[in-house]
Amino acid sequence: MPIVPALRFRCLAIAVLTTACAGTATTTTDALRVAAEEFSVSADRALTGTRFEDLGDDWLTELLVGACDDLAAGLALEPGIADAVADVPDGPSADDEILAVVIGEGVGQVCPDAARIGSEAAVDGFVDAALRAAAGLGLEVDTERVLQAGATVCLILADGGGAEDAVLAELGALFGVADISLGDLSASGVVTEPEGLFAGAVLGSAVSFFCPQHRDTVDAYLRSLGE
Repeated sequence: MPIVPALRFRCLAIAVLTTACAGTATTTTDALRVAAEEFSVSADRALTGTRFEDLGDDWLTELLVGACDDLAAGLALEPGIADAVADVPDGPSADDEILAVVIGEGVGQVCPDAARIGSEAAVDGFVDAALRAAAGLGLEVDTERVLQAGATVCLILADGGGAEDAVLAELGALFGVADISLGDLSASGVVTEPEGLFAGAVLGSAVSFFCPQHRDTVDAYLRSLGE
């Protein structure tokens, strides 16, 4: 089962950064739980018709409380969310998209400070790693393109694509390369060696900061390139 494919960009980095200003910070576990319960009741209709609709408000409350606790502790959200959905039957990817929006809005309202800090830290860490790699390769890169490439990598992997698919997609985001295979890309010289190495660095950084559930897939792919 995919780990909520729509938890894009380090599980809510974009959603949280755009909603974290909502609500007020909770300072105690009891207050956090009350806020989570209130949100879960109001968000119940959003999950109607999805594979999560019969799990109830208590399930969503526990998911949100766990997500807030993980963010406050500086932990990745994916393992906790994976546990929460592990026993839920598979369903359309649109269901996961809806749940991602609900979680994004939920943590933004229930624990905005923790959500904002956790998301911004992931984005900052990714950008810093990518820019240092670019500098080491003598490349000048646009930060927005780098962020788009990182998000693209996780989107492709979350939707079931392989690491090679993710590389091709990120090359499009970084350098505008499109409609060409990796084999043809190497032969054509469209992407220089430093650019290719940078794409590999972005790929590795994306799964480190945004979607670590796909780290094994990417590590195996990068090892295969060195063989």
